[in-house]
Amino acid sequence: MAAAGAFQSGFARQGAETAALEEITYYDSLIGASMRNQTLTDLAGINVESENINNQNDNRLFFKHQIASQQAGYAGRNVSLKNGEPISIMRSTQVIEAFNRDRMNENTANKMFNLKMQKINFQIEESVLREKRGRIDPFARGQKAFMGSILSTAGSVGSAGGFGGGTSPAGMGGGSTGGVGGVGNSPATGYQVGAGNQTKFV
Repeated sequence: MAAAGAFQSGFARQGAETAALEEITYYDSLIGASMRNQTLTDLAGINVESENINNQNDNRLFFKHQIASQQAGYAGRNVSLKNGEPISIMRSTQVIEAFNRDRMNENTANKMFNLKMQKINFQIEESVLREKRGRIDPFARGQKAFMGSILSTAGSVGSAGGFGGGTSPAGMGGGSTGGVGGVGNSPATGYQVGAGNQTKFV
């Protein structure tokens, strides 16, 4: 009975330790995913900034060609570019270029801010996961399961009459066949006094 209880308790400890190790592996996978998301967020930020630079270059070249085309058109008609309508139109073109440039920068700033917030959230997530993982102690859980199984086995044995109670055999109290310090009626005359099966008549 004791050997079976010890085996059962050992099995309970092994099961608890294995479950704890599996839980650690699970949290490790979540932590790894959170770290990868942070890296992907950084890469996305680099792409956003690179895209903005390219858009800015395209915007500048477009309006540079636009102004050059306007200048060529006025020159072909022998219109002076120093004042009047040509100057007003080219300045308007430059204003549009600046407006587009500012809008692109603003959009880029908004995207970068959102990515920054995402990264902060992933960092917080990683911190929480690491804290939960750190609270997992396979050895402590195994010991707790082992002791719980030991106590449960002891309680089961006690309730089954293994530690007292039950029916006493003849001779452990009073009775007609004699016992240890027992007193009973003699089948002859007098009283039966004594130990074991010896009979003394008084």
